[in-house]
Amino acid sequence: MLKGKRKILIISIVSLIIIAMTGIIAYYWYNNTYYVSTEDAKVDADMVFLWKSNLIFIFQ
Repeated sequence: MLKGKRKILIISIVSLIIIAMTGIIAYYWYNNTYYVSTEDAKVDADMVFLWKSNLIFIFQ
């Protein structure tokens, strides 16, 4: 049998590990459930052409 303080220490460490693992799993589950991710996203926007005189004005 384990002595009193050592037994409490081991139970505390195991409990903290279980709580941490549960939190990590819950975090990944939440992100995968409520957020959409994609690797081939495209941005749709209007094209704006800048002439050379406008670029000089912007970067001065």
